[in-house]
Amino acid sequence: RALGGTPDTTIPETRFGDSSAEVQAILKPAVEAGRLNIEFNRDLGGSLSMADLESFDAVFLGLGLGDSVSLGKAGNVMGALAFLAEAKKGIRTEVPEKVAVLGGGNTAMDAAMTAKELGARDVYLVYRRSFKEMPAWPEERNACLDAGVHFVILTQPLGYETDEHGNVRALDVIRTELGTPDASG
Repeated sequence: RALGGTPDTTIPETRFGDSSAEVQAILKPAVEAGRLNIEFNRDLGGSLSMADLESFDAVFLGLGLGDSVSLGKAGNVMGALAFLAEAKKGIRTEVPEKVAVLGGGNTAMDAAMTAKELGARDVYLVYRRSFKEMPAWPEERNACLDAGVHFVILTQPLGYETDEHGNVRALDVIRTELGTPDASG
């Protein structure tokens, strides 16, 4: 293992390179002074208990990014993080002509751009709200627009229709409307 985590393993090189050397340089003085101990592959509740942590003044648990949320199992569906990791490692070098990406954050933008770069003719980004509510950075969204990604906004994915081989043949969706903003916006 190395410091850097998800950015190093999944974010496309065009947007983010290797951070491990930079992170190590930042933490080096604290490690050398004995104020910081870095341990990898320890399971809280397994090889590491809460009691093990009680003697420290401070503890940082880098748990990593959660898994992608899925609408269900289908043979040709994969989570964005797994897709991006495979593409960054060079394991995934091609994609179907048509790709649908569900979501409106930076991970969705990365997946859409990566699908385009790997040869998808049509990439559809399906998002339940409008551009204004989209959490992706505007420059990431605009890069997708410039690359020809089709944005299907105000559309909520509900599930998949699969063929006899278990592969998605259609995405079931419903149109959405924005309601009156609540306290959170």
